Amino acid sequence: MNAGELVAYCRAHRKGKPDGDIREPRVLAEVLTMVLDERLSSLADMAQAASGHVHDTRTGQLVPTIPAKPAPDAKEDSTARALASLIGYLEDLR
Repeated sequence: MNAGELVAYCRAHRKGKPDGDIREPRVLAEVLTMVLDERLSSLADMAQAASGHVHDTRTGQLVPTIPAKPAPDAKEDSTARALASLIGYLEDLR
């Protein structure tokens, strides 16, 4: 699927509409903030807890066989940074 096809699909299946004219910086910033919140939630969902444990005979403790994986840092995610930058530009226009 390319970008045009995805836009057409989303246009056909969208629900609701922004409260105001989407061309207004305030309204567009609100919509982009919703998209950014979804992205940040998606990044948080990528975190994984440690799983499986074995007994370490040297230390006498349980150690995970698969270590925990933290969520990706939003500051290193290009999509999150791009959305946040756009929101910042729009907020500066107010």
